[in-house]
Amino acid sequence: FTPDHRRVLEMTADTLLKLGRLEDATNAARRGLLSSPSSASLSRTLGAALFENQRRVEAEIWLARATALAPQVGALRLSHVSVLFALARLEEAETKCRALILDGHDGPDARFWLGRVLWSLSRHDEAGRHLDQALAGQPNLARDIEFVRLSITPDDFAGLASPHS
Repeated sequence: FTPDHRRVLEMTADTLLKLGRLEDATNAARRGLLSSPSSASLSRTLGAALFENQRRVEAEIWLARATALAPQVGALRLSHVSVLFALARLEEAETKCRALILDGHDGPDARFWLGRVLWSLSRHDEAGRHLDQALAGQPNLARDIEFVRLSITPDDFAGLASPHS
């Protein structure tokens, strides 16, 4: 297929995803990948549609593939981090966030996600520093950051007596 044909396939799948037509977006992305298997865009769209359709394990596979095809795209890598977070693969999400920042994608969104992951790992002091950096760079993250800081983590239950003891 020509690059123009591939771009039409990518735009079709992406448009269907934006319209909330998840099954149609999934099918369009899969069809497109048959003819353009190295398309990071189609892999991302398929991953996003699967995620929105609660098929998170499959979504992670396609987003991992998309990031391997286009590692220079920071937003794509953050999408992968968000799926890893949703799957509670927190250590892996932390590693990917740190790599993203080291690769020069040190924006507020990367700091937010690193802070969110670290908070869930009960590393509140370190998380707080990253969340503060995210807020300084993007004040409209204030509500999301407050939500993270109010999240309950396993350490919040440490020392509580078991109801079965």
